[in-house]
Amino acid sequence: GNPNTSIPGKPSSTEEKDAGGYVVSSVKTIIEKTNRISDSLISIETKDKIVDEQSVQPRVLSGSMITPSKTDISKVNLQVVSESGVCIIGQNSDCLVSESTRKPGQIFEVIQLDGVDLNVRYSGPDVRLEKFSILPQSSEDFLPDTNWNVEVLKDDEISRFYYKLTYKTTQ
Repeated sequence: GNPNTSIPGKPSSTEEKDAGGYVVSSVKTIIEKTNRISDSLISIETKDKIVDEQSVQPRVLSGSMITPSKTDISKVNLQVVSESGVCIIGQNSDCLVSESTRKPGQIFEVIQLDGVDLNVRYSGPDVRLEKFSILPQSSEDFLPDTNWNVEVLKDDEISRFYYKLTYKTTQ
């Protein structure tokens, strides 16, 4: 027989992996970015939508905030609160993640929010570029249909917030 004949049932396509290292099928990724927000309260909606006649679902929410002035870094901080009122990321002791999630052997902290296990990645507060990502722990899951309230805790300091939503097409 010809060794190059493809075996039935074995897809010959190369496998793609997502950020979590999971194999993704013929799933398209769509990224929407929103830049340079100077407001101190930003509401981000994660819900299914139609893009180019394809149904897509939100998989990753990531945000970053730049504080240009070094003296303001410790005065300007991010806080991410779920629609149900749970503080996910922030400096208060009641927030689920309050410091950098990067530890030996891990980059995410796993939290449970409204019954869903989420991977949260956070740079920690007192840095010039404060960053976070929130995504479901399971590669099969998507972010809940909800509003995420991002608050930039500051007085009149200058900051710029950027965020992006990564959607995957649903089969």
